[in-house]
Amino acid sequence: MISGRDSEIREGSDLGAAVPKMASVADLPQALAAWRQALGPAHVLTDETALAVARTATFPTTQRVPAIIRPANRSEIQECMRIANASRTPVYPVSTGKNWGYGSRVPARDSCVIMDLSRLNRILDYDENLAYVRVETGVTFRQLFDFLTQKQSNLMMSVTGSTPDSSVVANALERGHGTGPYGDRFAHTCNLEVVLPTGECLTTGLGRFPDAAAASVSRWGVGPHLDGLFSQSNLGIVTSMTIWLSPKPGYLQVCFLGINDPCRLTELLDALRVLRSQELLRWPLHVWNDLKMLSLARQYPWKESGGRTPLSPQLRECIRDDYLWGSAWTGSVGLCAASKEQGQAERCAIERILGSKVDKLVFFDGVE
Repeated sequence: MISGRDSEIREGSDLGAAVPKMASVADLPQALAAWRQALGPAHVLTDETALAVARTATFPTTQRVPAIIRPANRSEIQECMRIANASRTPVYPVSTGKNWGYGSRVPARDSCVIMDLSRLNRILDYDENLAYVRVETGVTFRQLFDFLTQKQSNLMMSVTGSTPDSSVVANALERGHGTGPYGDRFAHTCNLEVVLPTGECLTTGLGRFPDAAAASVSRWGVGPHLDGLFSQSNLGIVTSMTIWLSPKPGYLQVCFLGINDPCRLTELLDALRVLRSQELLRWPLHVWNDLKMLSLARQYPWKESGGRTPLSPQLRECIRDDYLWGSAWTGSVGLCAASKEQGQAERCAIERILGSKVDKLVFFDGVE
């Protein structure tokens, strides 16, 4: 999110806002002095060690990062944005900066000051009966898991395959997919609090009305639905949101399937579509080719390949036999139900529809 008037839209930020045209860092010393006064010197970082880490991603980068600012609450974010506007200094906000594989916390353009929001790490509200939790943008999956465990909650969150120290809010805003019946995370959020590039603040949905009892259980407010404007965008800094939680299932199994012949993929997808339309597959479904699965299981086989890339068809097939039952395409999905009886009946239906479409179909027990 980069501040300013006369802004153009840029995609790719972790949380986002607007980029001022002709933005420069000519007035960076003025901005740094103002930020130090607003946040305290300890939360305005300019040392090379910190900046070098901030410039590092999982791939080579060339973007320069002149500073990192670390506000602790909404008011400090608002003041930071006013300073950024006054000095025409571009700002790039990140939550925890763990967007590994997609840029980590490296800004999308050169000479942006990183706004690190990891200090906004409070769990603001929680309701076991209405199945929701409200969190700030620095709250991590690990922190929320520990919170629900401490509460002995009968609810569960949708988790990511990435680090548990990544941000719940940022992953939802990036429309990340996870496990569980609420795997489409952004579809199960509401009541966003957002700081705009000007430093103004708005709340979406019913949260805009004081003491609205349904603010955390209804996505729709009055008039146009604004939440999507702040998903995969740079139109504002989301400081907090409500996350809906799902009940823990009474019965859970994980299903793995595989096909050896890629030509059967269309037939498999047609069968999976039928299961999805019948609501027998309520969790997110993943279907990956062998290269994707092998990258999860091991490093590139430099020794076996003699240092050559890409993998030869023969070596690829050999490694597939060792790790993936020989499958060229592999799928996985959770099977959850309120009871064991319901779950076993649904498993029989899945086996009946998929049995002739796959070469491997394996179920692993979860919890009952």
